Formats: sequence, C-alpha cells, structure tokens
Amino acid sequence: MEKHNRNGKTTIFLIIFVVVGLVMTATPVCMAEAVIVIGKSDGRDIEKDSKGHLHMAYQDEFEPGSFEIFYTNNIGLKKGEWNPSTKITDTLSDSIEPDFGIDSISGTMFITWTEVSLEGNFIYTSISRDKGKSWSEPRKMDYEILIKADVFDPLFEEPEIPSELKIYESQEYYLVQLISPLNQEWYDTLQVIDGTIYSYIPNNAFLVKMSEDVKKVVEDMPYVRWVGLYHPAYKIDQGLMENSSRIEVNVVVFRDDGSRENIIGVTNEIKALGGKIIHDGKDNYIIVAEINAEMIDELAFIPDVAWIDESSSPIPCMNYIRDFTGAKYLQTPPLDFDGGGYIVGEVKDTGIDLTHPDLSNIVYTHGTADESYPMAEHGTCTSGIVFSTGANDENAKGMLPEAVGAFANMYELSRTETIVQLHTWEGVFQSNSWFQGDLNSQYSTYSMEDDLLIFTYDITMVYSAGNSDDGVGPKTLSQDSVAKNVIGVGGLNHQNTPEQDDDRWVNGGVGNTPGQGPSADERIKPDIAGPSDWIYTTDSVDGDGNDGYVVGNYISYFGLTSGATAVVSGASGIVNQMYMENWFENNPIGAKPNAATVKALLINSAHQIDINNDHSLDSSQGDSRYQQGWGMVDLDRIHDSDLDHLIVDEASNLQESESDTYTIHVRNSLKPLKISLVWTDPPGSYAPAIRDVYNNLDLKVTDLTTGTIYWGNNGLITSKWSSPGGTADSLNNVENVFIENPTSGPWQIEIIAQTINADGDLGTPELDQNYALVASYFPALEVPLIEGWQLISLPLDQEDTTLEMVLRSIDPYYDAVQYFDAHDPADPWKHWKRDKPPGMNDLTDLNHEMGFYIYILGIPEITFYVYGLDFPVNFANYVPVTLYDDAGIWNMVGYPSNKVGVLRDAALNNLLYGIDIDSVWIYGTSLGVERKLKSTEYFELGRGYWFAMILPLPSPPEWEVLIDP
Repeated sequence: MEKHNRNGKTTIFLIIFVVVGLVMTATPVCMAEAVIVIGKSDGRDIEKDSKGHLHMAYQDEFEPGSFEIFYTNNIGLKKGEWNPSTKITDTLSDSIEPDFGIDSISGTMFITWTEVSLEGNFIYTSISRDKGKSWSEPRKMDYEILIKADVFDPLFEEPEIPSELKIYESQEYYLVQLISPLNQEWYDTLQVIDGTIYSYIPNNAFLVKMSEDVKKVVEDMPYVRWVGLYHPAYKIDQGLMENSSRIEVNVVVFRDDGSRENIIGVTNEIKALGGKIIHDGKDNYIIVAEINAEMIDELAFIPDVAWIDESSSPIPCMNYIRDFTGAKYLQTPPLDFDGGGYIVGEVKDTGIDLTHPDLSNIVYTHGTADESYPMAEHGTCTSGIVFSTGANDENAKGMLPEAVGAFANMYELSRTETIVQLHTWEGVFQSNSWFQGDLNSQYSTYSMEDDLLIFTYDITMVYSAGNSDDGVGPKTLSQDSVAKNVIGVGGLNHQNTPEQDDDRWVNGGVGNTPGQGPSADERIKPDIAGPSDWIYTTDSVDGDGNDGYVVGNYISYFGLTSGATAVVSGASGIVNQMYMENWFENNPIGAKPNAATVKALLINSAHQIDINNDHSLDSSQGDSRYQQGWGMVDLDRIHDSDLDHLIVDEASNLQESESDTYTIHVRNSLKPLKISLVWTDPPGSYAPAIRDVYNNLDLKVTDLTTGTIYWGNNGLITSKWSSPGGTADSLNNVENVFIENPTSGPWQIEIIAQTINADGDLGTPELDQNYALVASYFPALEVPLIEGWQLISLPLDQEDTTLEMVLRSIDPYYDAVQYFDAHDPADPWKHWKRDKPPGMNDLTDLNHEMGFYIYILGIPEITFYVYGLDFPVNFANYVPVTLYDDAGIWNMVGYPSNKVGVLRDAALNNLLYGIDIDSVWIYGTSLGVERKLKSTEYFELGRGYWFAMILPLPSPPEWEVLIDP
C-alpha cells in the first residue's frame, strides 16, 4: 500500500499483507507464521492485482534487504530482513507486540498496527473471515469520536463536558467504539448477547442499549476498543444552552419494541417537570413540548431521551418554465408524460384555494385544505406549479396537469402523518416549499424524521433550501433540505427566458436570497436547483382584491426556492411516469422506481452552470457547487433519444468490502458521460453526531482504454467535470462522475461498500446497503455475433483503425480476421491470425469501407461494440465507398451507416445510387449460408457485403451510401 505526502511524493513506508499460514484457536491467540512486510520502496511503484491488493509474488522485483519483515508465531511478532533465497526462521530478533484478536463466536480475526511515516503515526487494521487465509486490504483508522458536544479520543482524553451534565453509573445506554469498522459477524454477535444498536456515531462508535451484564461481555470482546456512558450532555443541541425562558423543544425518544412504553414514560416525566405536551410523539417518537429552559438539563437525565433540540413553527419559503425544464415537450403526444391520471403526488403547504378552476385535479386532501390559514395563496401557487390543469389559462398549466393531486396542511399535520397517508394513496412524491428550524445547514430532529420516512416508505420528499436573510454566506440551508435522503432544492434565476446560458445565482437581499450549502458536516447540498424567478402560476381566486398575492387569479412572478421546489417536485413525478412506462427499457413490469433512483435520475440529467464564471454564478459570493447543487433540473437530457441509460434500481445489496461492477460502451467523445450513485442511507436516528452519513459506498469509474480512474465527486466542487485520480468520497451519499469528453470504448463502473455501519435494507437479514445507479452516455453500436465465421463491417468512422483497437470489445474471442482486397488482384486476401508471430500478419487496420470476415470462437454469442464517430457526409446525406471497377470483380465492402434502408427493386435506387452491379451477396454463420440479397431486404447494421461489378467504368466508382439527415 502506497502512501503519499502533500507534495505527491511516495513516502518510504509500505505495508503488504501476505499470509503464509495462520492457525487460530481460542483466545488467547496462538498463531503460526503470518507475514506482514514493511519497508522502503526506494521510489518504485508497487504492483497490484486487479483488486488493488499487494502480494508476495511481486516481492522478487525488489532487492533483498530492501524490506523489513515482521511475522507472527506463538511467541509474538518477530522482525528481520527479507531475502527471497532465505526462509524466515525463528532466529529473527526484536520482538514487538501488535494487536491481534479473534471473535470467539464468529471466528473473525483482526490485527491492528501503527505505521510511522513523515506525515505522522497512523493506525491500520485488517480483518480475516477465513481463519487467516486471506486478509482485507489494510485500512487507516481514525478513533476520534465526533459528537456535537465534543470531539475526543476516549483512550487519551476525557470529553470536555460540564460535570453537572455527566452521569456516573449505568443508565443502560452506552457509546461502544470498535477497533475495526462494523461487519456482519460483529453485528450478529451484538444481537446474540442482547445488545440493541440504535445509531452509528463517527468514528467507529455506536449508541447501544444493554444491561450491566451485557456491558461486561461487550467490554471483554477483543474488537471493542472502548465503552463509555451516554452522558446527558451528549443529548442537548448546543443552541439550547443559551436559552433562559420558556421554550418549545423536540424530545427524541429511543424506540422500543412498538409498545410505546418509552413514549408514555418520557411524556409523564415531562408533565411532572411542568412541561406542556404539544405533540405526543406516538407516531414518530418525537415529543414536542413546551418547558421552562432550566428544565432542559433534567430532561437530558431521563434515560430514554435520546436527543433534544429546539422546535419551531413551519415557515413557507417564498412563462417559460415548462419549456425551460423540458416538461412541455414531454407533455405532448406521443410522449404524454403529464401524470397520466395515476401519478399521485402531494403538495404540503399553507392552505389552498380549491375553488380555483385550474386545480380541479386535487383529489385528496389531508387536514384543512382551504383559505382559513394564513398565506393560503402560497399553497395555491405551489399547487398550481405542480398540478394546474391550465383549464382556464393554458399559460398556467403545471408540470403534471393530468396527475392525481393531493394537498396536506403543513400547520396541522406532522411529517409522519402526511407520509403515512400518502403511502396509503400510493403516492410517489411530496413537495415541501417550507421548512422548520433554522437556516443553518445543521442536521436536526427534522432532518432525522425526513430521512426515517424516506427510508421506511420510499417516497420522494422534496424540500426547499430556504431563502436566507444572509444568503450570501455559506451554510445557510434549511435543516429539512440537508437531510441525507431528501432532494434539497436551491434556486437559480432563469431570467424568464428558455435559454440556459443566462441562468445564474442571484443575491436578492434580505429574505430573498436562495440559501447556500454545504451542510454543516460539509456534504454537497443543495442536491439540485430549480428556477426561482418569474413563474406564472395560480393564485388564490380574487374576491375583494386582497385574497391572493395580486389582483386576479394568476401571478406572473412567483418564485424563490418555494417555486423552485415545486418545479423539481413536478419533475420527479414526470421521472416516475417515464420509469413506470418503461421509457428506459429496464422496467417491463411497470414497477415504481425507488426514491433513490428518482433522485439519481434528476441529478444525472441536471444542467450544470459554469462554476465561478461571469455568465453564470457570482464568483465573489462563494463556491457555486453549493449554490446550484448538481445543476438546474433539465428533463430534456433525460429523454434524449441519443443517450442510453444504465439504471440499477436498488437491485443489488452490498456487505462491507463487497463490490459490484458494470461495463458500459461509449460510442465517442462528443457527448458527456455522466454517472450518478445515490443510496438511501439509514436515518440518523439520533442527532448527536457531527457527521451524518452512516454507510459509505464508493463510486469508482475506470476508462478501460487508457486505464484512467475517476473517483466519485473528485474535482466536482470547483468544476463541472470530474478530475482523474484523487481519493474516494467518505462524506456524501450522492456521488457523481461527470466526463465531458469520454474516450470511445469500454468504461467500468464499480460500486464498493467501504463501510457498512447500519443496516441499509431491512428486507434482508444481512447488514448491507442497496443503492441506485444511473449512467447516461452515448452508446456504442451493437452488432451481435455467434461462433464461427461472420462477414461484418464498421458503420462508424474509427478514431483508431488498428485491428486490435477496433476489435477490443470482443478480445480474446476472435481467432482470425481476413479481408478480400479487390484493389490488389495479385494478392487479394489479407489475413490476421492470432497464433502468427508479430509482423507476419498483413491485415493490420480496419476501416468503414471494408467488409471483413472474423472468426468467433469459444462462446455461442457475443456482442461486438462498434466505437467511433458518425460519418461526415457529402451533400448532407451520403458516405462514399470506393469500389474496384473491373468487370467481374467482386468487392467485399462495408455498410458505413447506422441507418437501415430497403432494396426496393433490382434497378438503381437510392441505396445503390451511382454504381452498376450484378448482385449483392451476404454471408454469416448466423444467416446460415452465403446468399444473394433479395430486392426487398434491408442492409443491416454492421454487416459486410459482396458486390459483383458488371462493366468497367472510366473512373473508380463510388457507392454513395445514403444517411438520413
């Protein structure tokens, strides 16, 4: 394993895990030799296998004595120099003691050690699940516990918390820190001994409920580093410490077995302290209570209280839109992606004027849905953006005019109540142009509840980033929009034009400036932007001139992040319908997409604005990635018929250290390659942690032609396009790789489960995480081939005509290639044979004019991917192919087009324009025989053809192959 310092130079220390043999019995550990090699690289690169692991097999590339070697036996760890001609013996000296352990229940083994380098001392760990035969790749560990109350390494320092907020004896809730990341075996062990894991706390710590007896067992487990009490100080949001008056708080209660005993017990204690219950928490385990501020400490001492933060009232966030987003095109026949009568979505807002003639499709209501609440015009506007039928004014038609709409009152109903009801209506999204809490980008109780609902009910929840009084500063997002699993929406001005080049983030002053990211823990937020200006939509019906924002039934300048959120919500409904109607050709049964997949599709298709460019965002106001998110919602790209989509809709589950690999084939570099990974992360059940994402999946993309590697999100903070290299992202549960000009050829996508700290899929028994993956790209042409001889051609212009590069997608499944060159009558057959010595083959290049025979071996069927550029055409519609002109000469030619035409008759026609031929023949094992084409047959993509010439012509003829404009 190489390590690099800040200037990119390799340091002198390496670690290689190699197992010669390792035998484990019971604790204490007894071992045979297991070798760890540590030493100097002398500036050389260490070779790795396909998985990036280092092996003993490569050691003979280094000079004897260039490594120090440590190995274990039943005495301890010994040290000595490695020499390939000398076996390791017990005569090595300088015994040292690394940290070994074994789980007596699962048999999982681990080792930790400290590596010393110029950058500092770092602790590494590796585990083995097969009794030491193989070890995981070494992982550098960080043991600081990151909670909002303090950051500390429990083995070296006490947390700095007030003594009056400490406890000194068990209350059954503990922080447990492991030596290594959590894995399935250790997770199962904790369940066996009746410990309940409630929440992950970075780094490597978990909030666990256990009895005193279980605690003693846990403390003796070899992989447990530390067990500490969950102090009351850890339960209190820091902002509450400054309050001195009566205050409304959210009290998060540890979940029980469903009996609600914890809720009842905490409720009674709050009442005993003189508190007033506003929301009983039986639906979501969050009690909202009004208490005197001095009672906060006493609340924190209640054992079943997990977290306390401040409660607040919901706050609403204050015509080219359908054209601009691509919705108008998608609404028109034959596409008809307009909600289709069965897409159910909900707007949750203030009130709504259901007497408006354009809102007749709001079928379901939850809570009071009328104008009796303040700012009912706000809910009328956002509902119109999503659902307006345009019956009374076509210009006000919404994103989903044919959908079934629902409305919920944000003042009356909790998040949980509305999502549970929406689930019964089989709804797919909820639009929230409001927020609770502060505009401080903090993960809060509200964020936690949003994440829990998406995790439980798999409904897309879209939240406004908010309009900040200090929008020019970073970290001014609403607490709802920074939840891990929601789609957080920022705002960009679209300037009331359909063009995208003039879009920009605008500082609109106090209360009118879209909030900016990142989240408090530095995640990339918002997720996406919507248009925040000049939205023409429904307003409350005008009765006396004071019912709505303006006189009349419509407003032409609704916007800010309220309008942007409604637009993105409507776009999520369109994406749902496209997926369910199998637009992406991956869903023949019409299943609904998961919320993570909808999020990935919207992010993947978003239009990015140039970062820190005078024509886009205001570079003086901060980093634009945190203003636009992953770009402006853009449905045009998502339905681009030139693009293919690889979509994985949570169809795979990964345990720690497992990975999935996908290969796509890119035609050429003219259109971007965009790859998006999103996973619904387990909810931040309790909110003391500083970092919010629990499970860490990594996106790794490799250009298989050049070997260049791209890690998810690398370079994308300051650029629209990914930078090669870099390191994996451990912060975000959204990772992207965007390549502006991808190399033509195969690309490999890997999803790697780096760390699984919580169960990401409750539908499986394992500790695992599923994910959504979307890759959009300009696809290579596919030519199916079967075993045997095939006569094929190249329907694209090759960027590299060498035979090896042209045929790289089917290597090593071809054995021979041959071509009949009519221009060389003395030696017309040119050959390439795999077993010929280098330089002996006289067929080295392939191009679009050639038909060539290729022999496929070893498999019944294979796909030949043809890369390259569409041909530049003469007279706008044909490609010339030069033919040899002697009478009776056969030309073996290609069909250089990805368009297909039909031979209408034997006379000259559009497809055979400019040549005089006797017949056209085709051959292929899949066709059965070599035979003459009938006059009514099609030329086929990727097939080669024999042309028989009739008469010699005064000049070499050209077959002008027509290409549709």
